[in-house]
Amino acid sequence: MPEFGRSVSPVCLALLGALSLAGGAAFAQQAPQAQPAPRPAPAATPATATAPAELPIVDRGWRVVCQSLASDRSALQCVVLFEAFRDTGQRLLALEIGREGTERRLFVTAPLGVSLAAPLDFAIDKSAPVKAAYQVCQAAGCIAAAPLRAQDLEALRRGKVLTVSYEIGGQKLSMPVSLDGFSAAMRRAE
Repeated sequence: MPEFGRSVSPVCLALLGALSLAGGAAFAQQAPQAQPAPRPAPAATPATATAPAELPIVDRGWRVVCQSLASDRSALQCVVLFEAFRDTGQRLLALEIGREGTERRLFVTAPLGVSLAAPLDFAIDKSAPVKAAYQVCQAAGCIAAAPLRAQDLEALRRGKVLTVSYEIGGQKLSMPVSLDGFSAAMRRAE
C-alpha cells in the first residue's frame, strides 16, 4: 500500500482555510446548480466500524466550489467538495478533489484529535486501501493528501462507496461516503 507525503500547496491550504472559516457557501461562488438538501450518509456495513456515539450524520452531497484566484476574477479555480457532519454541526470529514499544478489530488480533512502516527486511509468499493500521511493540522482539522491518477478518477466515477478511515481516541473510525453525484460534480468542475 503506497504512502503519500507531498506537501499541501499554499493555494489548496488557502482554499481549505477560507472554506472552513467562511462556511463554504458564504465565501465561495457555487457552480450554477441548486444545493441539494442535506441527507443522511449511507449506513455503515457490518464490517465497518462507526463512530462511538450513534449520532445521526448529515452530508450535503458532492458539490462544486469555485474561488477566484485573481482580483479581477479572471482565474477561477474549482474543486469538488464533500462534507459530513454530525447533527450537532461538528464536521467529521471533508473531501476535496482539486488540482495542485497539473496534478489532481484528493485532500481529506479529519477532525482535530486524530492519531497523526496512524495514516488516514481510503478505499473505493472493495479495492485495497490507500494510505495518506497527514500533512498539516489547522483549526478546521488535520489534512492528508494523495495524488489521483486517471484510473483513480475513473474508479471514483464508476464506484458506489468511498470509505475513509482514521484513528481517533484509540478507535478506528470508518466513514462510508456515497459516490452518487460525484461524476456530475466532476464534470461541472472540469
